[in-house]
Amino acid sequence: MKLTLTLLAAFCCCACARVAPYPKRIPIGASPEGGGPRILALIAHPDDESAFAGALFASAVEHGSLVDVICITNGEGGFKYSTLAQKEHGLELTIEEIGRQHLPRIREAELSRALGWLGVHELLMLGQLDHRYTTDLDEVMIPDQSPWDLDLVRERLTDQLKQGPYDLLVTLAPSSTTHAHHQAATLIAAQVVAGLPRDERPVLLVPTGRSLEEQPTPPPGLEHQPLTTVAAGPFSFNRRTRFGHRDRLDYSIPILWAMAEHRSQGTLQMMVGSHDVEDYWVLAASAPDAAQTAREWLDLLRVPTYEVPSYGESAGTNARWTPQPNKSP
Repeated sequence: MKLTLTLLAAFCCCACARVAPYPKRIPIGASPEGGGPRILALIAHPDDESAFAGALFASAVEHGSLVDVICITNGEGGFKYSTLAQKEHGLELTIEEIGRQHLPRIREAELSRALGWLGVHELLMLGQLDHRYTTDLDEVMIPDQSPWDLDLVRERLTDQLKQGPYDLLVTLAPSSTTHAHHQAATLIAAQVVAGLPRDERPVLLVPTGRSLEEQPTPPPGLEHQPLTTVAAGPFSFNRRTRFGHRDRLDYSIPILWAMAEHRSQGTLQMMVGSHDVEDYWVLAASAPDAAQTAREWLDLLRVPTYEVPSYGESAGTNARWTPQPNKSP
């Protein structure tokens, strides 16, 4: 009996040691000085921010937007994709027990570094369980069987929105065929926004990605969840907008920096360069005037603010250059 109690106490101490720090606020960058819109991003896993990395970077770095991020889970369910990171960490991360033990720490550090490249101000980790991959929304949203403390997630999101306050809330595109954690993040965001007074609601936006040649396709929304249907859009951000000397730079570069930080998830880097355009869609939970705010945001980001100095012959034979017009998304 004594041994049993000792083992139980040790288990509880380990569990408390892991759970106690959450929710956890992590400072990422200095407070911005510009006048861009204030933005909160809600993601389910570390690395989900890559879906809207271009617009976040342009807002924060070029226009001084305050950008904060809330990450719901620790991402420990990603152990299946950690093959290439095992040597870096000296751990057999693809073994479920080992991956689940160490990936929360690893992925939090990866996310913090990635957000630093995007100019993010602060990260709030909620520490919820990344239990497994499923497309069954009920598995996450039914309280008795959810791996998440749903009340805590809603309360923290509500508190953050009120403390901000934020002009925009960006989350993941709703579809019943995607990871249920992504669906749940979007649904919770829509429920929280709809529960706020109309004059306090941020614009709720979700991105879809495409090439420059493709036509925009709105996300379908979640079944029987009208708050997640599209009310307006698209409002587009072109990741391939050129700037800098000889127009040799574009926004895919800082996106690559951020995505490269998520080394414990080998599949993410397979998506580098797969999308040229981030199309943003206003969801029905937003206030009626949300479309105008969204349009103003993407119009603000349409033209890069970087100035190109004039160079003389000492800079080389490629110093002279006539800029070419960018393609419209």
